[in-house]
Amino acid sequence: MPPSASEQTRVDNFRSQYGEDRILARIFAGILTGTCVEVGAHNGVDLSNTYYFEQLGWRCILVEPNPVMWAVIREARRAVLFEWAASGRESQAILHVAVGDGNDIFSTLGAASVERIKQTPPKTAADDFRPRLF
Repeated sequence: MPPSASEQTRVDNFRSQYGEDRILARIFAGILTGTCVEVGAHNGVDLSNTYYFEQLGWRCILVEPNPVMWAVIREARRAVLFEWAASGRESQAILHVAVGDGNDIFSTLGAASVERIKQTPPKTAADDFRPRLF
């Protein structure tokens, strides 16, 4: 049985950082099946732009290069998981992952970005910019 309209818009089903999933839910209101892609899935739930849609029955494709997260994603999600990094060209690269103090969601293929990631203080919910939703 498809979810009711109230189930589709329950606030606690939304997980994205800045309300992107809520905005997309309004754009795709009434569309109960579809396919969505998330590049940089982290753990598959926290800050996810696609988790909400998977709960509605959509097919989701996740891309996550951090091997530490692969089992976590598989435990939490039904989505197809590609254990790769997204890049504009095919090549081999070193994945740099920031660790500690809440920075573990950041990873990059560019060594130059590592110092910038290290210098970025972790954000709290109070620090987040929350856009006004229509």
